[in-house]
Amino acid sequence: YGRQFNEEANEYMGFVKNGVKRLNGLLTDLLEYSQVSAQAPENEMVAISDVLPAVSNSLRSAIHQCKASINYPEKLPALCMSRQHLHQLLQQLISNSIKFSEGRPLIQIDCYRENEDYGVLSVSDNGIGIDKSYSDKIFDLFHRLNRGSAEKEGTGIGLTICKNIVDKYNGEIWFESQEGEGTTFFARLPLKAKIAEDLTAATFEKEDSLLQTA
Repeated sequence: YGRQFNEEANEYMGFVKNGVKRLNGLLTDLLEYSQVSAQAPENEMVAISDVLPAVSNSLRSAIHQCKASINYPEKLPALCMSRQHLHQLLQQLISNSIKFSEGRPLIQIDCYRENEDYGVLSVSDNGIGIDKSYSDKIFDLFHRLNRGSAEKEGTGIGLTICKNIVDKYNGEIWFESQEGEGTTFFARLPLKAKIAEDLTAATFEKEDSLLQTA
């Protein structure tokens, strides 16, 4: 019926279409969040360079659309965690870099050994950057940052998923950013079998209450 609609009706239908698209994205991210919350950490040695091709394939459409470039060294240390968790973590961070870029995204993946037990994974981009005042809020569930026109595309769940994964391995996630120049996210993750042991029922109850409150 598009040809029968006037300009105002077509505008309203555009609002409906965009609303459904955002809702679909929200439901997809909520499903992933609930699945990650229910999964226990694993003692599996995973090579980062083995996971990145699969991540790139998952994001193939977005990468092709904006001609994103993803670079990483040939040799990267293996991490002790679930392959699925590492895939989800990298996918969320790379997707974020693509989403919040105003030009051609240039993304650099790296990882260095911090000590015998932990390595620090980093994902850097040349995107629009993040105000440092959001440091305490950025990983909160459903918290979306006002980052220009790109703000409407986020669901406020992706970085919460990242923190959820890193927390399972007694790790830490943080970022450094320069507005207008880019952002680097860092995740401290185990190189050996050092996983979170305190995955109690209280942890899951807390996450369930966050979902119910939201």
